[in-house]
Amino acid sequence: FEETQFYSFLLRSITFVKMSSSSSLLATCAITLVLNCEIVSCIVRLNRLRASHHEEPDYVPRVYGTSGVDCTPDTGDFPAMCPEVGMSISEAGKIQCTHNFDCCTCGIMYCGPECAQLICNGDSGCYGVQGFVLEGDPEIGVEINCNGDLSCMETKIQGHNVNVITCSGDGSCAYSYFDITCIDMGCLVACVGDNSCQGGGEEEYDVALNLPATYVVRNSAGLTCSSHACRWATFSLMANVGGSVTCGAERACHGAQISINNVDSVLCSGILSCAYSSMLLVNPSNDFSLVCGAAEACRGMEITVIITDPSITEFWDWSCIGAKACMDMKATIKKVFLPGTIVQEPEFEKLHILDFVCGAAMSCYNAQFQVSPNVIFEGCACAGGSTKSCDGLTGVDRCTYGMDMMSCTGADCAHTMQTIANPLENFQVLCSDPAVCENFILTIKIVDDVHAPEFLGGVTCGSSNSCKGMRIFIVNDAPERINIGKIFCNTYSSCHDTVFVLQNADIESISCGAGACDGCSQFIDNVYAPCDQALLPL
Repeated sequence: FEETQFYSFLLRSITFVKMSSSSSLLATCAITLVLNCEIVSCIVRLNRLRASHHEEPDYVPRVYGTSGVDCTPDTGDFPAMCPEVGMSISEAGKIQCTHNFDCCTCGIMYCGPECAQLICNGDSGCYGVQGFVLEGDPEIGVEINCNGDLSCMETKIQGHNVNVITCSGDGSCAYSYFDITCIDMGCLVACVGDNSCQGGGEEEYDVALNLPATYVVRNSAGLTCSSHACRWATFSLMANVGGSVTCGAERACHGAQISINNVDSVLCSGILSCAYSSMLLVNPSNDFSLVCGAAEACRGMEITVIITDPSITEFWDWSCIGAKACMDMKATIKKVFLPGTIVQEPEFEKLHILDFVCGAAMSCYNAQFQVSPNVIFEGCACAGGSTKSCDGLTGVDRCTYGMDMMSCTGADCAHTMQTIANPLENFQVLCSDPAVCENFILTIKIVDDVHAPEFLGGVTCGSSNSCKGMRIFIVNDAPERINIGKIFCNTYSSCHDTVFVLQNADIESISCGAGACDGCSQFIDNVYAPCDQALLPL
């Protein structure tokens, strides 16, 4: 095939295969096409960032860089650097690749020992170069400026004493590898062009080769990502000196893997901006904030926060204020101490999160939190009405404080799990419709604080199969035993195979109609009895 014929054939093939339901067929076709590729550049990637003239009909590449990338300039472009492929460049003060496709054919490019600037202003400038080595002055540092569209793409840069990293052209720095040490005062990693710093992920449909993007930056001062920038890329910023992670536009950090310490905040303010990302935050600063401020901004995010510094005692807020902003989030927050750590005051053993907000429709729906016992949520605000903002939320007990009733209708509760804490006194569970609470798992935690109720208002299973297979767990950590009230199972099969498990709590009575309690069990402090047999309170 001519290359253009190959691309056309491949596009048609993938379109056909994507209409098929077989993912294995897609993989087989992709492998077959790649293994039989005989054109010079066998790396064929769909939805990959490319220079516009490389997409024109009947385009044929003429110039390749040392890494195999297509360095063919457009008509009217006259790159000046490295007229021979693989030429090495050594400069003392700066490297300038100012024309379109400038430096694309270069090999090793060294600037130092007091390098001031790497300038890649031309579109596709510095594209594919694998040998950048930059040595800046320890006080002033060296600027990395990838301002042209697609500049510094698929590029490898090693830099020491860097004072700024700016990828401002659209697609700049995408699919690249940076190994950077900033000056002591730090440098911001600014991926501010659309699609800048992105990697090849699940949405790229990379056929022959996944295109990773990895940025290892020591002494960083935070990370800023624009629209579709940083998505599916990996950022290791574990010697960070401050600043924030700002994913401020649509899909800015979608699917990214970000590891960072000493960060002031994580701001996800665009639609899907941090969705399905993975973040590791180690010792974020006091008054740290996480804000998921747009629709689905942090949906499916997996975030782990580890605190080993006793002086970190307070986070300002954890806010999910867009529709589905934190839906399906998985969060782990732990404060632990390394061996030999001396904690001066008891208060230093704890972490207080002052505000937890689920402020829009389904904003925290099915979010899962795992927190160590010394992590305390001081407040929680869930949007009211029918927003379901906190439905299915687990691990943040404070969000369920003060409920006066759980009334399940339709299919709201069947085959689901829910945990609540410190409901109001006389709190009731009502399962009035047929099968409405079938196989529902409900945990009620009584936490030892001023909000702990002294008694509850019972459970009503009012129709056939209404509580069939239901599990109710009462965990009372308060010092005084609690009476949960009366349980009514008056309709046939209403409490079939239902199980009540109580710790430090008692059931006032269970009323079982004919055939209502077959297989129903109660466990009071690990003592078993059928539901139709009374257990005397301990």
